Parts: sequence; C-alpha cells; structure tokens
Amino acid sequence: MIALVSADLLRSGSSATLLDRPDRNASRADGLTVDAELAVDGERWAMDVTTLRWHQGLEGAVQKLQARLKREFGAQPEAAEWTLVVTCHVSADEKVVHSLVELARQAVVSGQSQDRADEAAALWPWTPELGTVVVQPWLGQSANLREEIVLSSGEPLGKKLRGQLKHAGELGYRTCLVIDQRGSSDLKFGANFLPLPGTIVAALEQLEAVAGASFDILVLVREGDTVHWLRR
Repeated sequence: MIALVSADLLRSGSSATLLDRPDRNASRADGLTVDAELAVDGERWAMDVTTLRWHQGLEGAVQKLQARLKREFGAQPEAAEWTLVVTCHVSADEKVVHSLVELARQAVVSGQSQDRADEAAALWPWTPELGTVVVQPWLGQSANLREEIVLSSGEPLGKKLRGQLKHAGELGYRTCLVIDQRGSSDLKFGANFLPLPGTIVAALEQLEAVAGASFDILVLVREGDTVHWLRR
C-alpha cells in the first residue's frame, strides 16, 4: 500500500522517499508509531494505512443465522435441488433471527422465493459451490452509509487522530491517512462494500469534527490499485 502511494506520487512528478517504518522500528526515540515516514517534495509525512470496516458483530451474526438455518432445514433445499439464499439485515438478536428463519421457512415449504420489504429468502438452483444455505447481509445498520462508517470506524480513526497522528503533527510531520478499499482475502465483510469517495470524505469530516483534529492528507486506494487523492 505504501509502495502504491509512493509510486503514484512519483508518476505525478513529486519526489517520494521512504525513510523508515516506525511501527517496525522499536529503536526510535521520538515515539512515532505510524506505518511509514516519508520525504515528499521536501516535506516529512507520517503515513498510516487503514481499512474502513463495517460493524464488528456482522460476521458472528451471519454465522449464527447460517447455522440456525442449517439446523432448521437440514438437507431439505439440497434434496429439492435448491440453495436457500437469505438476503437480510442480519443481527444476533434472537427476535431478528427467528423472524428470518420464519421467512426462510415460507420459502422452503412453498417452494417459492419470498420477499419482505428489502429482505428475501430465495431458492436458487443448487450447486456444490453455494451449498445448502447462503446468508447475504445488508451491511449497513441504517440506510445512511456515512453514519455506518462513523459508527463502525469512528473509534479506531478517532484514536489515530487523538494519538499517534496528533503526536506526529506535534513532531512537525504532515499526517497522511491511506484508506485501503481493496480489502484482502481474509476480510470477508468490509472493503468491497464501501461507498463512493464523497461519502467517505463526509464521514471522515464528521469524525474529525468530533475529535477536534484532522488529517492533512487523505488517500483512497480502490479496486485495481487506483490511487485517489481525497485531500492533499
């Protein structure tokens, strides 16, 4: 990620030199702990990389619902050559789980896909890749994606603003936050579902207002390794 941003700076005609990886250098005496220290066009940058993530309970809630659906319906969908696919606002709350199980039951019993507002229990042709049950969650806890970013990522980013990047600014660095929207193979829910750059900027501005501090530079790295400078 650091190399991608540095290469983009060089392509734009700027100079960019990686000076240190402070987070890996325990011998530093100045307390700097960011991911990278760079020299960019004669300025010192303190760069930190993050992936904005959705609410932490999502994966556990999906696993709970999927296990419950498998217990309830066993191999029924597969025997009928269907895969049960539930698209929903997922939660670990038992009332929510029960409601979704009942929606799925209507589909399995009737042999027809069922819709309920923006949720659905669909019967797809069975394939080994899909298996018996698939849960596809709507990732937002509300319809406001900006608020979802603030809710899920506000505290980690607030800590950066109040802590390590504030310290970097006091040391004379320009603070740079790099947001990885590509995700990684072990990030099941998160990066691929992030909203557009304008929504991300609005959410970060809201977080900055609460923290009483701001990032000097904002960079977004999207799918295909494309680098977008949101603030510079």
